[in-house]
Amino acid sequence: MARYKVGRPVLFFVLAHQGMGKPNDSKIRAVEKYLIDLGLTANPDLLNRRDTKPPGWGIQGVIRGGQGKVSAGTSSFRKMLGIEN
Repeated sequence: MARYKVGRPVLFFVLAHQGMGKPNDSKIRAVEKYLIDLGLTANPDLLNRRDTKPPGWGIQGVIRGGQGKVSAGTSSFRKMLGIEN
């Protein structure tokens, strides 16, 4: 964070419903990996290097599929998923 001259750090807490007993560490780890993957998809310069190896698949123009202008069909698909920019 020291590299940035302006801005304000923001911290989000993601809470899961807790039942009786110990927290489910494997589910917590799976959610963490998923959120890191989403962050890395949105920002390839993400500084968190833990678990940042992206999956070996992508959908052209949607997720991990390169940059550039997308087709009308791809745009409609993105809009349907709620990820249109």
